[in-house]
Amino acid sequence: GSISDGVSNCREAVELLQATTDRWGLADALHFLGHAQAEETGLESARAAWDHSVQLFRELGDGWSQAQPLKDLGLIASRLGDYETAAGLYEDSLTLSRDIGHNADTLMRLGELAMFAGEPMQAVDRFQEALLIARDLEDKTLMAEGLMRHAEVSESLADYLLAQSLLEEALEIARGLLHPRLIAAALHNLVYVELQNGDTHRAERMLRECTAIHRTLGRDLEVAFDLAAFGALALAQGRYEEAARLFGASDALRGGADVMLYRVDRLEFAVGQEARLSSLREALGGAAFDRAWEEGRSLAREEALSLADRLAMPVDGHSVQGST
Repeated sequence: GSISDGVSNCREAVELLQATTDRWGLADALHFLGHAQAEETGLESARAAWDHSVQLFRELGDGWSQAQPLKDLGLIASRLGDYETAAGLYEDSLTLSRDIGHNADTLMRLGELAMFAGEPMQAVDRFQEALLIARDLEDKTLMAEGLMRHAEVSESLADYLLAQSLLEEALEIARGLLHPRLIAAALHNLVYVELQNGDTHRAERMLRECTAIHRTLGRDLEVAFDLAAFGALALAQGRYEEAARLFGASDALRGGADVMLYRVDRLEFAVGQEARLSSLREALGGAAFDRAWEEGRSLAREEALSLADRLAMPVDGHSVQGST
């Protein structure tokens, strides 16, 4: 059924359980309701259900069951930029949980927060802890996620060789799993590494495959980030006006995309985008940059993708080193 059907079914279950003495069942139902609401309208809408779920589990003395909704509440706090609260909720979840798979995911989220707090080595420690658990569990999905998070830290530290190695391993795992979301995520991250390495040909091939996957999956927000990657590609090719239009289109579409992200943010995007835009403004001049940016912001999604489709290899046939 549809997402809205899922929300209705969860609400019905909550109402039925409220009329019984099954408080464990009610706490579980509230937790599922929160996930359905988050999927339908965004994380913030799930807060009340998850808060109530945690409260019931706490009253029942069930610390283990509190762990998941506590982590979910941490996601809300992190999306709102309240990283201190998010870290506290994640740490509480980690302390209470006896599920090592859950703990690995929580460690990765703590690593993401450390990254945003400007503590890259602490982030590496968290990601490596999570990876050790994933390898012990032979959980290949979790391994791929952990490798990509570690690679993002390496990229931020300008260790592009390590980042490339980690991402190539993640991509190999994702392809083996036939997992399109993970394949696209690894490809997207590799695009920025390849641009930094000056290989615009390989970056373009990866980006086109990545975007095709996101379009097939209907992941509008991911497509918006792909457009920003096409902007970085155009910048590396010296096609400055097209780069500014693509960046503008991405900025507008990211603001309007009706897609929920469970991750804190696109770490590799946040790390490099300010530098890319500064470089582009300097190359074009302020007035020309602003004009092209606004032209891009006025494009509909399909128009912006058409512009990206017209990005061939550089006019002179040579790759151009670009800043990420």
